[in-house]
Amino acid sequence: MYWSQIVKSTTFAKKTLNELKKELDQAILNKCLSLMCYIIKSLEEISYNYSIIFCDVWGCIHNGVSAFEQATFALNNFKMDNGVVVLLTNAPRPSAAIHRQLNRLGVDTNCYDLIVTAGDAALQFVTNSKIGEKIYHLGPEKDSSFFNSLFSSPENIKFSLSSFAEADLIICTGLFDDSTETPDDYEKLLEKAYKKNLPMICTNPDIHVDFGKKRVFCAGAIASAYQDYGGKVHWFGKPYTSIYDFAVKSLTEKNFQVVKSKVLCVGDGLRTDIKGANDQGLDSLFIAHGLEKQYLIGEEGNLDVIKLEEFLKQKVEKPNFVIDYLK
Repeated sequence: MYWSQIVKSTTFAKKTLNELKKELDQAILNKCLSLMCYIIKSLEEISYNYSIIFCDVWGCIHNGVSAFEQATFALNNFKMDNGVVVLLTNAPRPSAAIHRQLNRLGVDTNCYDLIVTAGDAALQFVTNSKIGEKIYHLGPEKDSSFFNSLFSSPENIKFSLSSFAEADLIICTGLFDDSTETPDDYEKLLEKAYKKNLPMICTNPDIHVDFGKKRVFCAGAIASAYQDYGGKVHWFGKPYTSIYDFAVKSLTEKNFQVVKSKVLCVGDGLRTDIKGANDQGLDSLFIAHGLEKQYLIGEEGNLDVIKLEEFLKQKVEKPNFVIDYLK
């Protein structure tokens, strides 16, 4: 049926061509994705169903260079309606360090209630376990706040940073220089670590992130390579349970009631944010214009529904909702 014929029909006579096309397009989109998820235009379309949001940070509210104002505005609106926002991030540093970073990037601190990081969960594990005491730090100097926090507690006096030769534990927070290096540069080091039977703690399961317009590797890429060697890796952050347990504990300590059906996870990582939500039995909102944008965004810069459907058909992880940007 032609658009002009539809417009002339009695049912739609009072509607403009653009209004009608928009309604039918949306109906097609929802039908196209009815077995997988719903495409939404803004967070407020679904926010009334939830009391808590677990929101990813990098790729959702900033890109490592600047804040996304629409995202922070959306989270602020959710909070104004008595919602609680937890920034749930795979950052390898403690929450206090991420708070400072967000300030530098211009993220509105009013848009969240608390921050929970992969680094927080890893610190708790290191402190309470007997996995090792002489630590080889595989990662950049900028992640030193992890160790400053570890060493600040008198009960952790047994821990120390050491050379690779003397280490009995590797804590991987990233690459030494993610602007120039790839996991291939660590092949010999990982081989030596495997021969020494050194356990590794990965404080950021992300494989990569987009720093502005440049894609850089994260600790997860190194840890995955080590695991492929046969090395023992302890993972912290999304999609692993420990970070969700840490978040729930933190909320409970602040007297927030956590009901699973009222929690929405937001993120651009299918294998981290969405898988984690699926595994925890939580609803999720997938940000299309993020890590997977090359598979989802059309030539005009808009979400391509056909691409999205084909993409999700090939994935085990399934979001409940999809949006182009958090807004």
